[in-house]
Amino acid sequence: MSLRNDLQEISFELAEIIKEKIQNIKENAQETINYIVNQTEMKIKRDMKKVNRDMIQKAEYRLNQRESKKIKEINNRIVKTKIMYEQRIINDILGILAKRIDQRPKDYFTFLEEKFSEISALIQKPVLISFNLRDLNSIREHTYLEKILNHAFVNLSDEPIDCTGGFFIQAKDNSFSIDNTIETIIDKNQSIISKKIMESFPIFEVNVENAIDIYEKRHTNDKNGGDDD
Repeated sequence: MSLRNDLQEISFELAEIIKEKIQNIKENAQETINYIVNQTEMKIKRDMKKVNRDMIQKAEYRLNQRESKKIKEINNRIVKTKIMYEQRIINDILGILAKRIDQRPKDYFTFLEEKFSEISALIQKPVLISFNLRDLNSIREHTYLEKILNHAFVNLSDEPIDCTGGFFIQAKDNSFSIDNTIETIIDKNQSIISKKIMESFPIFEVNVENAIDIYEKRHTNDKNGGDDD
């Protein structure tokens, strides 16, 4: 299995984790909404014979205001939770990738050679290619990346860079650079990750039965011989 497939597999696994967290928020939010609706129903039933339609309309307005505020708060919490777990997923991916690189270095360096082959034709002047300290030591010790380092214009930089993996290319005349670090690869796909999360866990929206509907149902029941207080 390639590192690219590993990344996709990890994303799917971690998406299941935040799905469960979001579901918990939804359930807790629904309990709050149900409590408000139940309390409203009880009050309307107690006062049904004492209030007129104008008072019910005012009650509906107040109820809708309160519900709108509560629903907005719930939706904001879910959005913030999605963003938090999106960043947590990315951090977890980076951590897991670092472990897998240590466990399967040959696959990882094959992946780097594949990424380099995609842009090698663009390199027509001397460049420095940089790696993090772990990769730099591995390259020196095991002579990895011969396909890259044998390129006519590529020279290995002795200065390590701060990244989880991948490489950074800088033209010696500073005319161009190519950032192929893992962090940058993930950053370029972050909008896709975010979109998938938002699609999987849409904003939680709920509408409660308004006071007039509750009143009319109760009133109809009374006319038809329903329970009376």
